[in-house]
Amino acid sequence: MAVAWACVAWGGRAGATDMVRRLVPRDKTETSSTLEWIMARGGKVPRHALPVHPQEAEGPFWCRGRHHGFHLAGIAYPEGPCVVPFLAKLRKIDKFDFLVSVNGSARIAFKAWDKFTVKPDYAVLTPDKMLVLAPPEPLPDVPQMPGHLGTERRDREAFLVDGDGVKTASAALVMVEVEPTEYTLTDILLEAKRSRITKSHVLLANLTLENEAEEEVEVSKLETYVVKEQHYWGQVKGTVRALNTTITSPQDPPLAMPFPKDSSFTCQWGIANNKAHVNSLTVTRRLPAGVGVEATLDGTRRYYEAPYTATITAHYPDGEVNERRIEALHTHKALEGVQVTFHRFYNLTTGDTLDIAPSNHTVFQLTTTTTTTTTTTTTTTTTTTTTEPPTTTLQSITEIPTELPTEINNEVTQLESKSHSKDTDSVAFQRAQEDTNGGRTYTTPTDRLLSALASLYTTLVFRYYVTH
Repeated sequence: MAVAWACVAWGGRAGATDMVRRLVPRDKTETSSTLEWIMARGGKVPRHALPVHPQEAEGPFWCRGRHHGFHLAGIAYPEGPCVVPFLAKLRKIDKFDFLVSVNGSARIAFKAWDKFTVKPDYAVLTPDKMLVLAPPEPLPDVPQMPGHLGTERRDREAFLVDGDGVKTASAALVMVEVEPTEYTLTDILLEAKRSRITKSHVLLANLTLENEAEEEVEVSKLETYVVKEQHYWGQVKGTVRALNTTITSPQDPPLAMPFPKDSSFTCQWGIANNKAHVNSLTVTRRLPAGVGVEATLDGTRRYYEAPYTATITAHYPDGEVNERRIEALHTHKALEGVQVTFHRFYNLTTGDTLDIAPSNHTVFQLTTTTTTTTTTTTTTTTTTTTTEPPTTTLQSITEIPTELPTEINNEVTQLESKSHSKDTDSVAFQRAQEDTNGGRTYTTPTDRLLSALASLYTTLVFRYYVTH
């Protein structure tokens, strides 16, 4: 069963506080985010102190006192002392702590336990003992008695405050803490008068555009850059860190909020939320023939911080909610604007810097609705500088050559070519010649030698037959 929060108002807190420990699976403990122990002072009860019985706002209240090295749970009225059961007697401890719901944020419940069952998870600890009520089932005219139960497996009896004596029980209700599953943050009011804004420069990318055509054209390039954004909504006592939180747009949001106006987004509460945005931008510039330009993408990063008030609502697994007003600090780091700057214009052939004035253009700007404003960067620059067109042009790699190579990659042919290097007609043997049918024939020095030998042989044979 869930217990409502009741408290006695108190103008401040005691000096000494200690966050509650609670039992978690595998017999481990962890610190609670919504419950704490506050030292009693001057007969006053801290604000949001938890009464033993919710309907009794004036007390008694849950307390703990140290006796024989153990923190024992018991009950106390505003003036004290803390009465705790120890073995068969009650002990009165003047120096003690009240159990307090931090800023009224805690939600507690009681789960049934007996000596045959495992102790429930998320039980509230002193930290040496669990806080219990018995009997488990309320009886007519028999109030439930507060007390404590050991945390060890061998601890099978609860010790209870029964009037002026001590009573034991093998079954009881164990106090457990119920944590929310998520938060919502609404009705946000940023204090503009106490806000602070600082800006810094960030280099996003370097790029170059080049016009290799023979006439003035627009040159474009797609550039990708990463922008990091961070927002933080503070950590308030009594809240669970890293819990999913849905945040609605604040009233009159400042420039560059992480979400559009009148919408919401989800983040993790109490920690800095980082996002990386990958953006693409096409940079276009009209350039004269044979001219290139070096450019940069420059960003303006804005840091914003301001205190705020808002309503935070805790949502629980059973559908119950608990809302309260909080005060916290909001910070936001975002890219406020992006501009492209054309720095140096140069001649593609010589690399010389041209006398063209640098210029810059805004291409992105955040507004209160995070809409982006883009401007075209295709401005035309008129210049009196003339650039000679290239004397060579690129050719297709599939073009068939009209002449043979001037060197033959054959060792024997190279030797022959060297031996005839001084002949006036030796080059003719390296070139293509027209045959009688209009086709092309190719001759080499080897063919020339064989042809000469054949002619000599024919001549000798002819002379032999003539003389005989």
